[in-house]
Amino acid sequence: MADVESASEEILQLMVLPLSIKGKRNKQEGILRAVELAKRLPDQQQKIDILAGMDPLLWKKRLLYLVCS
Repeated sequence: MADVESASEEILQLMVLPLSIKGKRNKQEGILRAVELAKRLPDQQQKIDILAGMDPLLWKKRLLYLVCS
């Protein structure tokens, strides 16, 4: 159970931390790094959740493109 909670907390941090970076350029770089990290996750749903958490207005097709490319 502790592993699941730890993983959930890390996923939440991966969604939120890039958005807390000051400055447009630095924030964009942080988001790109988070996307690259999300791509490495084996669970497709986790990838989508992370990207959707960063920008809930993104379309699901766009998320899939970012994750799978």
